Amino acid sequence: MIYDIHKARWVYFLIWVGLLVQILLVVFLPDPIERLIVGVVLLVDLPLLLFVLAVFHRGYHMIEGKTLTVYYGFVKWVIPLDQVKSARVVQKKWYSNIWPPAFKTRQVELTYGIYGKLEITAPDKEDEFIKAVLKHHRNQTASM
Repeated sequence: MIYDIHKARWVYFLIWVGLLVQILLVVFLPDPIERLIVGVVLLVDLPLLLFVLAVFHRGYHMIEGKTLTVYYGFVKWVIPLDQVKSARVVQKKWYSNIWPPAFKTRQVELTYGIYGKLEITAPDKEDEFIKAVLKHHRNQTASM
């Protein structure tokens, strides 16, 4: 089952507007030196914007069989569900939320294996996700 994370539409809007403004500046600036400067900035900025867009857009959690797979852009984690010891929802402050990449302050903290700990963005259906993760392990703890 796939558990999608919240994706704010205003982030997509800002990325596309910024890209469009830069392209229009390259086309319509009268001075060739200014066009060259904006063009170089666009060449540097375009891959970065596309990377941010890819990471932000491809964020979801998938439970198949006995594995949890977490996707964030080009990054992927695979966690065996029988190794998950605990899962709890934690509330982060808005300014400390650098990873995982989402505009949501609620996260699920998974403890698995011997030393494994992973904080992932809480999906829209938090309770259902935590129950699905913990149903494969006997000595699990959950807090919401």
